[in-house]
Amino acid sequence: MLLIEKLLADREMRQNALARAAGMSPATVSLIISGRLLPYDKQLVAMAQAVSYKGQPADLIEQVDG
Repeated sequence: MLLIEKLLADREMRQNALARAAGMSPATVSLIISGRLLPYDKQLVAMAQAVSYKGQPADLIEQVDG
């Protein structure tokens, strides 16, 4: 599980809501979370801001224990 997935679950937030808050398409968010698309730094920053994550944005796509 990616850190972003854990944060979404903890916040009871869906990918569509993340996409809206980050100014991205739901398809792009889905591709990033599924590991089929490597995000740009700007996208990671937008996602981190959308979930109020204070750590390094690149951490969002790191594997964590569920």
